[in-house]
Order: sequence, then C-alpha cells, then structure tokens
Amino acid sequence: MNRRTATQAVLASIAAAAHAPIVLARQTSQRGGGGASAVRDPGPVLTRQPYDRRDWTLKSEITLHGFQMRADNPENIAPTSRLKLEAAAIVWPIVPESAMHTVDKSRISGEVRIEGRVLDDAPRFVGGYQAGTELAIFDIKDIDCVTLTLHMSVAMTSCQTRIDEKRAMEIAWPTKPWSSLAASCLEPQLFVDPNDPVVAALVKEWTNNNPRKAGPYYLAKFLAGRVIDMFQPTEGAFESTGRGPQRGVTTAVLISGFHVNGSAYAAREKRGSPHDLACLLCAVYRAAGLPARLVIGYDVKDSQEPNKPRVAPSVRAWVEFLLFDEVNNREEWIPVDILRQRNFSSRAPAINQRWQFFGHNEEFDFMAPIAFHWHPPAFVTNSGAPSIWGWLPKPGNPVADQSMRFYAFETPKTTRDMKRR
Repeated sequence: MNRRTATQAVLASIAAAAHAPIVLARQTSQRGGGGASAVRDPGPVLTRQPYDRRDWTLKSEITLHGFQMRADNPENIAPTSRLKLEAAAIVWPIVPESAMHTVDKSRISGEVRIEGRVLDDAPRFVGGYQAGTELAIFDIKDIDCVTLTLHMSVAMTSCQTRIDEKRAMEIAWPTKPWSSLAASCLEPQLFVDPNDPVVAALVKEWTNNNPRKAGPYYLAKFLAGRVIDMFQPTEGAFESTGRGPQRGVTTAVLISGFHVNGSAYAAREKRGSPHDLACLLCAVYRAAGLPARLVIGYDVKDSQEPNKPRVAPSVRAWVEFLLFDEVNNREEWIPVDILRQRNFSSRAPAINQRWQFFGHNEEFDFMAPIAFHWHPPAFVTNSGAPSIWGWLPKPGNPVADQSMRFYAFETPKTTRDMKRR
C-alpha cells in the first residue's frame, strides 16, 4: 500500500515496552503566514451558527473479548482463551477541530481496564498526523485477562454551518504550494486512494482532464454531483461477530466494526456501504488536486429517534474539502454531508442552487465527530473490522473478538462555561 504522509516512523520497537513507553513520530502541519492585505477582510465564507450549537460529551468504548472455541456438545460450555501480553500501546484518534466543531481539550479523558482494574488512565497525546489527527496513546503491560476495555470521553461544541456561495465561488486556486496540513489531505489513506486508476479515470473523464479549469468550490460541487448520480448505497454499514455456548448457537451479537470497502471498490462497482460513498468522494477530491478529509461522526439525533432499533451505533461519514483564500491567507474547510445529500435526493440538484448539505447544514449541531480515519493513521492493528482504534501488542496480536459502542449526552455546564458565553 502507498505510504501515509501522516506517519514517518509510527511506533518504536516495543522490545522494552514493559518498562518504556512507545513513541510515535509526529509531522508538522503549519502554513507560513503571509503579509497583511490592503483589502478589508470580509471574513470566512463558512460560518458556524452561534445560536445553533450544542455542547456534547461523546463516549466511545472498545472491548476485546478472549476468543471463544465453540464446542459441538451442548453440555460443554465453549472455552474462552485469555488475552496474555507482555505489553501493548493502544491508540485512539482525537479530532481537535473540524469545519463544524471544536474539542475542549481540558475535557478529554480515557482509561484502559481489564476486568475492573485500571491499567492506564493517563494517556500521552501526540499530534502531527494526517488531516490534523492527534493520537491518545495508552501504554499497558502485564496483561492476562478475558476482556480488555478502552473507554474514551471527549467534550466538544458542535454547530450548524452556513456558506456564502457567491464569495466561495470567487476563491481561486492558490498560486503557492499547499500547507503541510493541506498536502497531507492529498495523500492516500486506508480506504481512500486517489491514486487508484479507476478513481483517476473518473476524475479525468468528468473534468476533461483539466480539473483546474473551474474554481475549487465549483469543482467540488460538480464532482459531488457526479458521485451522487453514480453511486448506489446497497450494503450494510457495520460488521458483527456472534458468540455463544456451542457451535451453531449464537446468544450474543457484537457490533465489531464498520463495513468499509473503500474508494477503489466503490469506483469499480458503483455501489457499496454508506461509508463507501464518503470514501469515494474524498478520493475523487484528492485525485482532482483538492485537499479533502473524511469526518466520521456520531449522530446524536438519530440515536434518540423513538422506536428505532439500537442494534448498531448511529455513525456516518462526510467529507470536508479545503479552500485557501490567498488574499487573506486563510484556509477554510467546507463540509459536504454527501450521504445526507444523497438521501435527500438521488439526483444532484442544479449546481447554481443551494444544496441542503453542501456547506450549508442544519443538522451539524447534533453531530459529534469521532475521527478522520476508519483506522488510525499509524502502523497499528486491531482485532477485526476497522473500528477507529488500534494497538501494537507484544509479542503479537492475540486472537480475540472486538466490540464497539458510542453514545453522547449534553455536557453539564459549569460556572466557568456560563461566564465564557
């Protein structure tokens, strides 16, 4: 697979990990400042609505279960293997900010537990990864258990967004190189491959091999329309694992991860899971030379819908692309909730109309972003389908089942919060 810009040397050797923390490489992602503009700055083209915002605390939970050897004899309970490791580094991504949210870093916490005992509740935080991702890293050792659980809690403010399309259309392509952050969002990542020949061929066909003939905002809207018209979400969104006392008997179903085929599959088959739609659009943007990133988020409002089965978490993905206002030296991420736009209409609206989920979004105050990647942008593994987390265990990856869970609640207000508002 192609290299990932975000990580140069992801996790150091853990030969001595039982006594020393694992170190992850970082990447700088700052753009040099420019000179002051003689023209009055009209402000960002994308705005967060100050009175349409909510404070959420997002809880995420990953549990590893010892592998279950199912027996044929119903009188024999299936034996469950223990997770035995000398040491491991467990990573969870943090998304400090997107177009529609900001994390309160003073209210990030997490812990790793085995059967009621806390192994680590003071993670290290390392930044500089692709798209602006930071990683929370937990260092644990001497593991011998049947279940291991990672708990994460992240407080944030989520806002509805509005777009000034007239001014956005006027922003031209930059004449200078992209910033390191933006450049990282032109590179491949797991499930998003702008270098795939079919993805590249689609962009070439749709743009007559000249994507910069139109401005970046117009191009982004045009390509989103092409993807909406082409793609059919026909597959499920999640993977599951069954557990039970004997072969052929399932007493519990675990949601083990996300069902993601990726952009290459979506481009070839023109169908896939709902998550593949966002992967495809992100890859198409990058192939056209437009920096873009996935945003994977928890839909609080959907999770609160009455009479809706709660078999799987309310998680979906959208895309943000970058505009660089060179006159005012400002980078702006513009959100495209491509799945909601397609659900709104299976045919793209006219490009000169305002789209309900392109820049403009009246639902984002109920969305809580989780990550920019289905799997951390580091050389780590997990125990099944992509599920946001990853680890590097020593001496090797044990056979285990994984399950994931997300929920959110409104963050309780403190006196300090009220004064800041």
